[in-house]
Amino acid sequence: MSDLLERVYKLMEKQDIKPTQLAKQLGMSNSTFTDWNKGKGSPSLKAATQFAEYFDVSLDYLVHGKEHQSQHQPQNILEFSSPEDDALLEAFHRLSPELRAKAVGYIEGMAAAMPPVASTMEDIARSSG
Repeated sequence: MSDLLERVYKLMEKQDIKPTQLAKQLGMSNSTFTDWNKGKGSPSLKAATQFAEYFDVSLDYLVHGKEHQSQHQPQNILEFSSPEDDALLEAFHRLSPELRAKAVGYIEGMAAAMPPVASTMEDIARSSG
């Protein structure tokens, strides 16, 4: 089995997804994973891209097993995040792409319904005086 396929299986296991479920969701035949396991071909670039998008990982991760960061990317974008932020982000990444879109829509709807928040010290001073 290829390294790429091993990583896909680990991602499926982490999210408790069966190969037949994933194949169906990505529009692949039910025998796709069985064939790959038997050495009858290997995932195409299109399939690898679908896996990367579905599991929200990079192609670098699927192919090489690690993320390659450019010099311009910060090491940790969420360095200021709290444990609650991390837990929310982890739960979000376990959702299917369809449920992620619904979750974002729900959050945006809740945020839009909230009263405006004072964003500057000047705004705060005006509202208190």
